[in-house]
Amino acid sequence: MEKRKYLVFKTPDHVLSRVQQKGFKYGFDINILCNKQLLYKTKNKFEPENTFELSSKKKSEISAQPE
Repeated sequence: MEKRKYLVFKTPDHVLSRVQQKGFKYGFDINILCNKQLLYKTKNKFEPENTFELSSKKKSEISAQPE
């Protein structure tokens, strides 16, 4: 049982630690960087388009609308 749990959680922990190291190296906010990386990896499994490109288009459309 313990070995099985370790194998299940091995990959996400490894990805998180790698992203956190990048955050420390470049001085970004680690939480934001982790969330973006995880969102990108999980969304792209289901959506072929680049999610960051889509989100930036949505933001520009929202900001272009008159208040």
